[in-house]
Amino acid sequence: MKLDRTLGWKEATSLGIGAMIGAGIFVLSGVAAGKAGPAVIIAFILAALLAILLGLCYAELASRYPRAGGSYEYICETMGSLIGTIIGWAYFGAWLAASSFVSQGFGHYLNVLTGAPPVLSAVLLLLGLGILNILGIRFSGKLQVGIVCTVIVVLIGFFIIGIKHVNYAYYQPFSPNGFSGILQATLVGFLSIVGWDAIVASGEEIRDPRKTIPFAIISSITIVLLLYLGLLFVSIGVVPWQELGTSDVPVALASQKFLGDLGPTFISLIIVMALPATCNAFIITIWDEMDCYLRQWHLSIPASKHRFGRLRLVSEFKSLLH
Repeated sequence: MKLDRTLGWKEATSLGIGAMIGAGIFVLSGVAAGKAGPAVIIAFILAALLAILLGLCYAELASRYPRAGGSYEYICETMGSLIGTIIGWAYFGAWLAASSFVSQGFGHYLNVLTGAPPVLSAVLLLLGLGILNILGIRFSGKLQVGIVCTVIVVLIGFFIIGIKHVNYAYYQPFSPNGFSGILQATLVGFLSIVGWDAIVASGEEIRDPRKTIPFAIISSITIVLLLYLGLLFVSIGVVPWQELGTSDVPVALASQKFLGDLGPTFISLIIVMALPATCNAFIITIWDEMDCYLRQWHLSIPASKHRFGRLRLVSEFKSLLH
């Protein structure tokens, strides 16, 4: 079976952004600031450059092997199916675990906002996104674009409101821990940018992958970097970097400085909007990984161009289990 190429640049870029923007940045920003001080801005720029370089390597492989599966597909082609299977199942488990953790985070933050049961909310999120992906990637991709655009607008609003309250004295000294601190923060920043490889894993559903994949990788990392820099700039400008470094909720702490008691609620709202996009990106990747594994096992799945094509994949997977 060959998957339909229904994802354009917008959907592919949204897939990468959604996978990168999660709850992590709202915690890791404080960890990074505690290591580099205000120079954490430079650290995140370095991290993004490293991610782009690695992404271009993936894009080159995706151009040569424009199929679903990402690293699993590339390793099978270059190092054999045994090593590819080991790496592939490791990635598959990682995506499943990530989906679980992200859905639990969604349930927790939704509970803070509305009082809804966190476990039930997490399960309903996974079920809802799973059903959407079974019905078709086209609608799921459009939903991804909508969620990501909404999150971007809200984060830009955070920057516009917060920049008016920035105290530039908090930027002195700019690099209190020297180059060593910047390098440590770069590692933390790189971890917060992980997720763009979801674009590569869905290569078979992307139109004109040789052009779209590298463009989407660079675009998604650049957009996320700009959003993170705006968030970091405001956070460091309203709270001393030492306090950010010791806080478990650094962005909520910063927002409280200029939004009062509404600050933590505002941050929780951003996270509740961002996490479904992250979870959806993971689920799309899981579907594509599953398709790649089934083909490697020489299972024949008739190609289908209608919106219920993924139901055939589910049926074939069930027949394999039995």
